[in-house]
Amino acid sequence: MVQARRFFLLHYMTQAFCEYLEYHLTETLKHSEDADYRRCWCDGVLIPDPMPLDQVKTSRKILTHAWIDEGKNRGQFKYELSIRLGDKSLAHYLNGLDLQDCLPAHDNADWILLDRNNLRIEIQLL
Repeated sequence: MVQARRFFLLHYMTQAFCEYLEYHLTETLKHSEDADYRRCWCDGVLIPDPMPLDQVKTSRKILTHAWIDEGKNRGQFKYELSIRLGDKSLAHYLNGLDLQDCLPAHDNADWILLDRNNLRIEIQLL
């Protein structure tokens, strides 16, 4: 069991966190100053595949996918989601703590980079 903990953290990106992130992203996009962002909403975040602990420590990011709906005329697309970890979120992740309180406030979208052309979204946690 110790061996498994050293290499993989399997349960810290839980379904509950992914659902919370889905709604938090939607709220943030809805209140964005960018009209292009306001047209979009998140319809799900996939639980990422387990990553080697050393890889997470070095890259300070977790890769997964999110479904983003781009509005009534564009439809829904599967985006590559890069979750960048700040100091607080990296410490939480490495210690098996919940990441919900590492999400920035939803009253501004400065922590989100939405690339609609390449179907990528990058978020920066605290």
